[in-house]
Amino acid sequence: MAYLARPFDASRDREALLSLWRENLSDRSLDDKLEARFRWLYEEHATHALRTFLVVDGATDEVVGCSSLLPHTLSVDGTLTPASIGVDLAITKKHRIAGPAVLLQRAVVSAVSAHEPGTGAFCFAYPNDGALPIVKRVGYKPIAVTSHGVKPVRTGYKIAPKLPFAALKAPASFLGDIALAALDRARLLRAPLLHRARSVPRADERFDALFDDVRRRVRVLGDRRSAFLNWRYTACPTRAHTLFAIFDKSETHLLAYAIYTVDGQTAVLVDCLAADEASTTALFVHLASHARALGLDSIYASYVAAPAFTASLAVSGFFPRGAARQLIAFVPPDAPEPLRATLADGAHWQTLDGELDL
Repeated sequence: MAYLARPFDASRDREALLSLWRENLSDRSLDDKLEARFRWLYEEHATHALRTFLVVDGATDEVVGCSSLLPHTLSVDGTLTPASIGVDLAITKKHRIAGPAVLLQRAVVSAVSAHEPGTGAFCFAYPNDGALPIVKRVGYKPIAVTSHGVKPVRTGYKIAPKLPFAALKAPASFLGDIALAALDRARLLRAPLLHRARSVPRADERFDALFDDVRRRVRVLGDRRSAFLNWRYTACPTRAHTLFAIFDKSETHLLAYAIYTVDGQTAVLVDCLAADEASTTALFVHLASHARALGLDSIYASYVAAPAFTASLAVSGFFPRGAARQLIAFVPPDAPEPLRATLADGAHWQTLDGELDL
């Protein structure tokens, strides 16, 4: 069977693309949000409009697959560098063989190699296990394996199932929660900051200033300026996000922030940034108190970052969990060697799931 790759045309291919998304959804609750997602990704912010490629059945001209690049900016060794993120690889079930997916990914890397508009200097992605061999085949290289951590904020979900008598469950959980809160207060003593902690509706210029400060130390850091954060999280039509921040006492300076979604009883961390290790500790102590007040059980994070970031999470009460997906990147052959060398080392990066999972 012959397949052809071609660019997406919104006036002709919109319904076919929505159908591909619908068929490949892992979360059926998003069914009625796909039209809003389309507008968000293609119409509402020109800076972030997707560059999409389709693969069609050469015999019928039926659209059987798609893959996209999301324009993004990263600070690489202090320089703001246009790049793109590989997203939305989807193939219809009856055509789920290697050919269409390989053809799509070759179209993607060819566009990046040619430095076409919206592709930037390189692209990166978190493929699933099925897609990983395909993207490696067309030139993507592994950068790092994601790390995972969980910070308990309440104890009942762990303690109660292990107690033989129902009457003991509530008091044991209560005492466990007091112990966790006390441990967090002790951690806060290591970060003696005068600060205010609260949720905020939108990112503002204080987020811009924090990004400019942190990117001097983190060698590969995706855009965390307010325009991107507000588009990515505040305006996101598929999931509700909460921006939680800690400021100095006057609230003039942002010291750290975390952005999370709620999945069951877990606050899933999708982004965070902190001025230093003390601010990281303060952030997660206050976030734990905030999550506990909401009745949540834990905070979960998946990330690629330098060992110092992992150490900061450990100090803040996170326990490591098993590794999972790979962060990969395609860097064109003509890229400067210093750029290539910096990107190749996962310890130079700091990225969380929100930057890659749309």
